[in-house]
Parts: sequence; structure tokens; C-alpha cells
Amino acid sequence: MFKYHFAWDLEPYNSKQYEGGAVGYRYGNTIFTEAWFDPLAGFRSADKIDHGRENYIELIMFTEGGMHVSQSKRETYAGAGDFLLWDALQPGKFDSNDRTRANTILFPRYLANQYLPNIEDLYGRTISSKTTVGSLLSSYVVSLHRNIATANSHEYSGLVCATLEMLRAYTDSPDHLGNSKRQRFMLQSIINLIKEHYSNPDCSPESIADELSISERYLRKILADSNTTFSELLKSERLLAASKALTSISFNQESIVTIAYRFGFCDAAHFSKSFKSKFGCSPREYRNQALISFKNYHSLKNF
Repeated sequence: MFKYHFAWDLEPYNSKQYEGGAVGYRYGNTIFTEAWFDPLAGFRSADKIDHGRENYIELIMFTEGGMHVSQSKRETYAGAGDFLLWDALQPGKFDSNDRTRANTILFPRYLANQYLPNIEDLYGRTISSKTTVGSLLSSYVVSLHRNIATANSHEYSGLVCATLEMLRAYTDSPDHLGNSKRQRFMLQSIINLIKEHYSNPDCSPESIADELSISERYLRKILADSNTTFSELLKSERLLAASKALTSISFNQESIVTIAYRFGFCDAAHFSKSFKSKFGCSPREYRNQALISFKNYHSLKNF
């Protein structure tokens, strides 16, 4: 069994002459890697995943070759210049028929979710460098990989967050949506209103539809065409808000149950289960991981 970033079962198409490898560097809480390999196929099953060590979201940029990828019930192909987002806590597989080289950035999950509340929508999707935002992201990631080693320790956080900001700009643009212009506009309006009213216990499809002067049926159709539902978006916003509170100094004296109630969850067990499903760990583990990362960052900063 070969190892590529994490534990994978890999099968080179020509094992006798196979060449490949990877190098990685940790800066603060983020890991930068460069990998290269001859044609091969890979499979990552649930029993290969270390939930305690691998709680990352991986941004992969292909600089040579490409691969077919399957994760979260989605299949796509990414070629040279394209990006993929990979969830390190989810099983998946890939197949590469060409010699491939890729630069990757592994973001701590808690940080990625703060910038990309609907990050699940990007798993298993290709981000093309042919779009305006994709082109800017491509140039930035290449430059970041070349220069991160010379950055000062206090600059790491800002550089990493800038990458996530560019990813958010992509998700906020219509480039990755295939619906009509009106539907794209209405979808974003629905999302914006949910972001504004998620803490209101009366936030509902009916109330949002009324505010937009559309029927509740049309609202549900817009969401269905985008492969989501109102309850999923609302829960995602509430979980995101709760995750920020769990890592905020302003809420460090509040219990996890209190935070759950504050952000619209009436049942602590349901909150814990939903939180673990979205972030890959329990609320308590999430809070502890953020605290450890915070201490490590400041230790590095003061070194």
C-alpha cells in the first residue's frame, strides 16, 4: 500500500516503472503539499480514515495531468489548471490515466467552515481556472506555494484566510450554477435572508417567501433545482454560527448546551449529532481542537 497525504490503497498502472512522491510542509495550522505520480487509481475506504488526525478540507490544484474523482456521490474530472475540494474525512476514489502533478492546501476544518458555510456543495465539483475567479485563485495558489516558505510566522494566518476568501468569492459567483439568471438571483436572495434571520425561531420557508414576494412553492422549487432544501440551509447557518461561538472568546464561559439553544437548537442530542455530521467531530472536540490550535499558533508567533 502506498501513502498519498493520508492512507490510500493505490494501484499504479505500471508498478515496475512507477514513479511518484509527495512533500509537505506545515505552516501554522495549515499544510502545504506537492505531489507527483505516474498513472494510477486510488481508493480510500472509511476504515482508512483517522478522524482525530485528518480533520482537514483539502484544496487540490492540478498543474499537470488530471484525474477522475468520486466523493459524496459526485463524480467529476479535473485537468491541469483546475481545482477540487476534498473532504479528508469522507471515503472516495480517483483514477488518473496521465502523469499528474498537484499542489494542495489542507485547511483545518473549523477554519474552512467559517469562510465557506456551504462547503459541502463544492465537494466533488471541479473549479475551473477558466472562470474569472478561478483564474485569480489559480495565480494566487501558485504564488502562495512558491513563497509561503519565506513568509513570517505572523503572516501565515492572513495568507491562508485570503485563499479561503477567494474560494468564497467563487461560491458567491454564478459561475458554478446552471440555473437561469432569475433563479440564481432568487437563490442568492433566499440564502442571504436565511443568513440574516437564522437566529429567529420563526424563520420558515413561508416567512422568507413572503419577504421576497414569491410563493412558498416557487421557493422550494428553486432550492430543489439547486439540490438543497430550506431546512438544510437553515441548519447549516445555525451550525456555522454555533461553530464560531464555540471558538470565540466571547462565548468561552457558555456551555455547549447554552450555545446550542442560542442558535436555534432545542435538543442538545440533535445538535451534537448534526454538528458531528457537518464538522466531523463533536462540539466539545471542535472547541478543544480550536483551543489547541490557538495556543499552538501563539506559541509559534512568540517563538
